[in-house]
Amino acid sequence: MVLSMCYLVFDALQDGNEVASDIQRITGADDWLPKTPQELCNRILHTVYMGMSECSSEETRSRAQRLAEGMGAHHISMSIDTVYRAERDLLPQYRGFTPDFRGSSAENLALQNLQARIRSTRAYYLARTLPVIRNHPGGGGLLVLSSVNVEESLRGNLTKHDCSSADLSPIGSISKIQLRSFIRWARTAFTLPILDEFLNAIPRAELEPASFGSCDDKENGMTHQELFVFAKLRSEERLGPFDMFQRLLCDWQDRKSAREVGDLVKRFWTFYGNNRHKMAAVTPAVHAASYSPDNRFDQRPMLYPRSEHSWAFKRIDGVVDELERRVKMEEDEEIRFGEVGFEEEPRVKARL
Repeated sequence: MVLSMCYLVFDALQDGNEVASDIQRITGADDWLPKTPQELCNRILHTVYMGMSECSSEETRSRAQRLAEGMGAHHISMSIDTVYRAERDLLPQYRGFTPDFRGSSAENLALQNLQARIRSTRAYYLARTLPVIRNHPGGGGLLVLSSVNVEESLRGNLTKHDCSSADLSPIGSISKIQLRSFIRWARTAFTLPILDEFLNAIPRAELEPASFGSCDDKENGMTHQELFVFAKLRSEERLGPFDMFQRLLCDWQDRKSAREVGDLVKRFWTFYGNNRHKMAAVTPAVHAASYSPDNRFDQRPMLYPRSEHSWAFKRIDGVVDELERRVKMEEDEEIRFGEVGFEEEPRVKARL
């Protein structure tokens, strides 16, 4: 997205629009103007890959490096192993306990969150120091960009004060479905064949050891396409759990059973209620879609009671049980119909 903005600014410069002074002011170069959008991108966009040997893959590191080179961004590839181990080992020093990824779920989550928040702290550290390193006049600071999207916000598949915390969230109100469409367009428009690898990559957070082999969709318990549907129904249609279930019971009737629909709807609302509080700390997003969960536009409560025993969930279960009971009765009737024989067919059909 930043590269696309550089293309727009460069086109305006070529057309003779009065953007030259803005470019020089922002880049701190009074006697310089870019010859390509990539040159401008190199001055304003700084990217960093912060890997950890136990969890991060060389494949992801390579993709980040090659994407940055294709865009012209100023890129750094570094490790957070030393800082991570120093933070992790504070606990055994004072409490005699060392958390492990393969221990309890609380230990696993604590170690994942530790990595995520270390990266956020380092991003802000680099935002202050990179302009000095690159001899930007007067030093200055960089805006830190969040990488959280709509599905991660709604599902709660993010950590407070990690990549969700920044100065600006360019994609915070955009679905991953639409982001993929934008990437497909950018792949051709900006001649970046490396983007194909991002589109085809299995979505992984890489916060656990590589041997775990987890996938984001499996962890979510639902696909990004399903999350996109839930997001639109929740925000644009203003549907709650039971109304959403009734709507999807019709929309998905050829693809999912009533119980599958009910389970998915309940799973979404359970995750949403448990994690809604995270939106209180999320970075304000560019308001680009009406289904944005940004709390400036989404005025729903920040705290929800547990939903397992709510009226809506009980009502969903009741409808599912009733529908399954009717299906069972119809199946029994079909069996009896077969036993009655040809002469009884009109009477049985009338009864059905």
